[in-house]
Amino acid sequence: MKQEEEQRWKEEWITVAQVEPWKPSWARGKSEKPSEPAGGRTAVSCAEIAASQQPSLRRSMPHSHKPRHDQFRAGGRHKSSTQRRIWRPKFCPKPSLAQTDAIKPLSDVDAASETNTAATTSLHTEAICHETFSQDGDVQSEQCCSETPDDVSCTRRPSSDDCVGQIVTLLRNESAKLLPFREELFSRVRDAAAAALPSFERMALVGSVALTVDVPSSDVDAVVFTHHPVDVIQALNDMAALLRQKEPQLRVQVIDRARVPIIMVSTGDGMASLDLSVNRKLPDEHVSWFQSLHIFQEEHDFVVDYLRCIKYWHSRRQIPGTKEGGYPILAWILFAVERLQAFLAQEERKVASHSHCGRLLAALEHFFQSLVWPADIVSMCGSSEYVGSRIWPFPCILDPVAAAPDVGNANLIHEIPLATQILYADEFLRARALVEKATSDSGDGHAFQRLFECESSTLLQASPFPGDTSKRSGAYGCAAFVLKRRKIWLVEVLSVSKMREKWTAPLLHRCDSQTELQGCLLSVGSTGAVQRFPELRQQLAFTPRDFVACAQLDYISPQAPSVCLTKGDLRRWQDLQKLQHLIQ
Repeated sequence: MKQEEEQRWKEEWITVAQVEPWKPSWARGKSEKPSEPAGGRTAVSCAEIAASQQPSLRRSMPHSHKPRHDQFRAGGRHKSSTQRRIWRPKFCPKPSLAQTDAIKPLSDVDAASETNTAATTSLHTEAICHETFSQDGDVQSEQCCSETPDDVSCTRRPSSDDCVGQIVTLLRNESAKLLPFREELFSRVRDAAAAALPSFERMALVGSVALTVDVPSSDVDAVVFTHHPVDVIQALNDMAALLRQKEPQLRVQVIDRARVPIIMVSTGDGMASLDLSVNRKLPDEHVSWFQSLHIFQEEHDFVVDYLRCIKYWHSRRQIPGTKEGGYPILAWILFAVERLQAFLAQEERKVASHSHCGRLLAALEHFFQSLVWPADIVSMCGSSEYVGSRIWPFPCILDPVAAAPDVGNANLIHEIPLATQILYADEFLRARALVEKATSDSGDGHAFQRLFECESSTLLQASPFPGDTSKRSGAYGCAAFVLKRRKIWLVEVLSVSKMREKWTAPLLHRCDSQTELQGCLLSVGSTGAVQRFPELRQQLAFTPRDFVACAQLDYISPQAPSVCLTKGDLRRWQDLQKLQHLIQ
């Protein structure tokens, strides 16, 4: 009798499953909603993890500034912030960050939504950190990072404006949190420079911190000016020696072989880092040029939030910069400013009615829509010359302050290897797709969060670590995507067979064609499973010019050396396979 009941029960469920098969959450209709687990809702609420008390920013907005949207005002009007940030000569210790004034979170969320969110001061909060992002490259289905009213029985997807507000508030609060540490470091280095250099004139704050568009990973950039010309290397060594003597808790390193010699100074806890150069006028002039822009004066808060989002994307996605052989961050910022000017001109004609966060999302969409594949249009920055290829149609970016009477403006864009162009194109197209999801009718807020998700490194170490064969037989080492013979390969990096002469940096330069590395070819299945090629076909020699990005391998089973690509790297592998057709 019991067996008959079990058989009848199985047949009924099989019939139901055949009529209404199970669908993942992203494939369900709007009326279909996943049921809650028995233990209750497990989604983390952004409001629960957001800090209600945040440190206040010591920057302000000009009296003459009249925002287009009056609803984006927190705490009334502020003082002028179009002036360069200038720190006082001596740093006075401040109370702990927990005792400082609180900064109010953004309050410009759509009127239809009452979920006024505030981002936490910690970069490692689960609202933003990549541990809580969906590892799936397409959809995060079961968890929600927004707060749901008590009378709603299921979680809902956060709106795009909510998530934009969280990111913007996070970046503002992190800047305010790091400001005292950066001020103190700047003051100590300035005192050492004044004591070490007899012809000391002044020490200027430059870069993103001076423009208040810094992100948590930003270094403080500064320039020492002297009354008379000095030997730059000797001046750097004199300042470094005095810093080591007076400030033993600071880490001081002189980089004298770089194109621009600098001193790198950082605190022992790593909270602040400063790069100091001598008698360089361009960085100082760049700050003045940006502050003279009309949009910087009329739309200061909007421009700062916009540029911070661009820099945060650039930092979190580890887009190769000058040190690795890519474009300088100044080129990205100038390109972003030019795109923002075009966006604001269109907005004036359309009579914009968005909130601050809505405008910011629309401006980011305009930025990521600015490149066209293949490169068959005129440059958006005033030049008809593209230095890229069909796979990376980046325009020619001219330095607006590096003018010479007989040469003209300096071009900030240099030739980069094809492998780096493919990485740039992959990251730009990925960001475009995610912003399009965030601005769609559904307003996928998770897509905007994944825009800043951190995946595998894009840095190639000079000393790759092989697999630890003592723990498991056939263990895999460092894996990387490599462009060789105009095809993308997944390679296990085994060793550096030949190092570039006089190269001592821990990272390999992407334009280096002298260093040679040895690797083992790996095959990738449709599900991401990775295996080594047969013995006769597995060896591959390549140079840093062929390097695209690192790849992370996950062990399928702890007992066996079977591995697969992470979901993020599987997405990158599949996209790189599509991009390689543009160069074949």
